[in-house]
Amino acid sequence: MGDVVIARTGNSTGATSTIKQADFRFIDFLLRSAFWKGFVKSIKGGSAQGGANAKNFAEFPILLPSLPEQKAIADVLTSFDDKIELLRQQNQTLEEMAQTLFKEWFVYFRFPGAGKMVDSELGMIPEGWKVDNIGQYVNIKGGTTPSTKNPDYWDGKIHWTSPKDLSN
Repeated sequence: MGDVVIARTGNSTGATSTIKQADFRFIDFLLRSAFWKGFVKSIKGGSAQGGANAKNFAEFPILLPSLPEQKAIADVLTSFDDKIELLRQQNQTLEEMAQTLFKEWFVYFRFPGAGKMVDSELGMIPEGWKVDNIGQYVNIKGGTTPSTKNPDYWDGKIHWTSPKDLSN
């Protein structure tokens, strides 16, 4: 991000200004903060499409450390952002690998040690497997999430799921 522009709507002429003693990355982090977003919410007007008077933006209180401190803060926050993005990409790659593995093992039945395939009412399945109803193995109860007052449901020993978990 280089320049930060606050634009006016309607038929008007825009103007820009530069804060010479500010690191643009520091200002970028400031403008992405909950503090800034809360300020904008507090000054916006209108109903359908909210807007704010340009004069109100000038009232935004800003704590501006020295330029070297701004750069140091921005460096740390940028490294966190970079790490978060890297972890997001790694998570996406791992999710894709898990989906591929699941498909290979449980759709195509190509898993380690897979042997002979036999016909079933659902199609070909590995020999020794059977087709059954899930209700034979799990209790199905609808209408509520398990009570948070009962720790047995939340300590990981009782496995439960909700329709939200099954949406993908």
